Amino acid sequence: MARHLVIAITLAVTATPQPSHAETASQPPNPPSGIYQIQQRAADGVVLVHRTLYLAFDDNKVTGYYDNPYPRPAETEVDQTCRFFLSGKLTAPDTMELSAQHPDDEFVAGVSLKQRPDGAWTVTVNGVTGNRSYLPNCPVPSLLSGDVVKLGSTRPWRMVGYVSKPRAVLHTDASDSSATTAYLVNHDPVAIQNLQGDWLQVDYLTRDHELVRWLRSTDVYYHLER
Repeated sequence: MARHLVIAITLAVTATPQPSHAETASQPPNPPSGIYQIQQRAADGVVLVHRTLYLAFDDNKVTGYYDNPYPRPAETEVDQTCRFFLSGKLTAPDTMELSAQHPDDEFVAGVSLKQRPDGAWTVTVNGVTGNRSYLPNCPVPSLLSGDVVKLGSTRPWRMVGYVSKPRAVLHTDASDSSATTAYLVNHDPVAIQNLQGDWLQVDYLTRDHELVRWLRSTDVYYHLER
């Protein structure tokens, strides 16, 4: 009886499946959150400059903001600014599948980024049905398929969102008593760095300088996991 019991235990131990190399290997780190620069290029005889992509990563979730304040010469009398928000996920360590959208535009366009061996990312604009180059809130789309995106500087961002109130007062810390005279307005882009109770520490995404302040969480549209 004892002999049979020993054999049974030995078989049970040796039959236990061992984790594969793929299961034990550590997952590659997410790309760093931060400011990504887009290489200059010419399109329709115009050199596209001042193009910036702000990206934040939280696990496999990706959010961002594309800003191109001057897609055409500054002397033009037509506002052809191209700005929109991005959300999606990392479908693989080297692939982002994103949706481009803006609160003032009813259409949502597809955008994907694929990482190259040198660490840069190549853009593919999938647009919408019937218009592959379409991007929301862009009279003249200035993010194009084939664009090359490179990290310029890292930031401690977890998520990109936008102000959802006509006027959102900025605070120097997470308290009502720290209110300043400065404020943001509806749809201003912000990158969320920290969450403290009902407050968010945000970085206002501007072209000229950084501005890190606190906002009430009810003043910001975001999808941060609490």
